[in-house]
Amino acid sequence: MLDTVWTTESGTLVVTDALALGKHERGHEFGRWSPACLLRQLRCTGGSVSVDVEFSPRPEFGLIHPRLTPRLGAVVADGGATVLVLSTQVELGLRGGTGPG
Repeated sequence: MLDTVWTTESGTLVVTDALALGKHERGHEFGRWSPACLLRQLRCTGGSVSVDVEFSPRPEFGLIHPRLTPRLGAVVADGGATVLVLSTQVELGLRGGTGPG
């Protein structure tokens, strides 16, 4: 887990990142047992903080610009061999086809 603290004029935000690994995904063979899920939690610990979310996945080393589709509690990016899902309890919308707005 990694905590990053952001302090602004209006408040303080703590971002916690963790990788959810499967039962046998502990080795260091690059790519073979890659993490299945990045978990990110944002907590305002003082004042108030506005947060913009940008989700612009580029699978296949940036060769693919996936289609973004809003779903209940998620935005799904599919294109190429990879399907990525940004899930959240916060309602997201698409702006300009590049990510949630």
